[in-house]
Amino acid sequence: MTAASTRATPARNSSAVDGAPPPTGPRNTSSGPTGSTLYSSLRAVAPALPPPLVGLEVRDALAALAARLPPVHHAGFECRLAAAAPRVDLHQGFVPTESVLAHLSAYLACDDRRRRPPWSAVARFAARPPAAVRLLVLEFDGAGKRPSAAAPSVFFSLTPAARGGRDPDGLAAVAALFPGVFSARRRQSLLDLQHRLPARARMTDLGLRRSGRRMRLRVVVGPLDARQRRRVLAACGWHARDALESSLAPLHRIVAAAMLALDLDEGIGPQVGVEFYPGDPPSAAPAWEALLAELVRHGWCAPEKAAAILAWPGVTTPCRSGSPPWPDDLIVRSLAGPAERLGVLQRRLSHVKLVCRPDGPIEAKAYFGWRHRWVRGRPPTAGPSPGPRSSG
Repeated sequence: MTAASTRATPARNSSAVDGAPPPTGPRNTSSGPTGSTLYSSLRAVAPALPPPLVGLEVRDALAALAARLPPVHHAGFECRLAAAAPRVDLHQGFVPTESVLAHLSAYLACDDRRRRPPWSAVARFAARPPAAVRLLVLEFDGAGKRPSAAAPSVFFSLTPAARGGRDPDGLAAVAALFPGVFSARRRQSLLDLQHRLPARARMTDLGLRRSGRRMRLRVVVGPLDARQRRRVLAACGWHARDALESSLAPLHRIVAAAMLALDLDEGIGPQVGVEFYPGDPPSAAPAWEALLAELVRHGWCAPEKAAAILAWPGVTTPCRSGSPPWPDDLIVRSLAGPAERLGVLQRRLSHVKLVCRPDGPIEAKAYFGWRHRWVRGRPPTAGPSPGPRSSG
């Protein structure tokens, strides 16, 4: 959404995410008898969604997109942190359980377009998920524009055995999801990168990242301290400016080890992502505060966005008076389960990424989201982060 379009749009006090029906358009026809989609849980967590991070116009686009996606309530946002950067991307995660794969397969059956890449890789995964994959993440770019689920980026998070290279057959099975993508040149780049990693670093994620009309091979490796990160990038032919290294040094003092998100072709692409995972609030709240304060100091993050990120963590329950309707499919599942079990939506922070270019400005992004969980007694305040590791 451009500044011009913002000025031309009449002011509003609510959006589809806040409870009204989402914008009209083709809906996901695989939602099942309850009629739920991802929009059902997005609407439930919307009261906690900070306006500085997700504006009203972007919320409408997110609502329209989520209404086209299956009711797998494990999702997150990718937000740019600069003041004049309203774009928000939507992520949805799929743990390969029987019920989740059934939702995904039904969704894929709704549209013949999904037989083409990158959807064809997702269809292969849904039909026969490799044991080396613990999570599939779909990233839908540009939710500030006209929403489209036509060609997402596709990422696979690997199991610990596959990460350490102890499961070469598993890695080969993941590569087989992308026929034609793993050319001899890219395979060699991947092998070269693995050989350059220090002993404790691992390849944790592998996928196809959408870049315009091209799909780039994305790899995430780590954890790496500042010295290891510099050595790995230098060995790959990527050299950071001294000013960039001096800017990253204080961040490594807050979160010692980072992950690297790299695009592979002949070597690595022109930009790299440096990802910092402070941990789970409330115990990691001081690290989050310090990290965001450093981003604000460098001018990479607007102060109001930093405050909004810190306000996101918490738990959304179906018990609050006046809250949006609880997703119908979660009500049905709750009624079929033990009486003492309560379904909640955990709102968690995942990580911060700095997109770095050898001679360009740094772009900061934050990743945060929500996930459905069953609890007994009081709702939890901590748990595993719901967001995917990496994206664009």
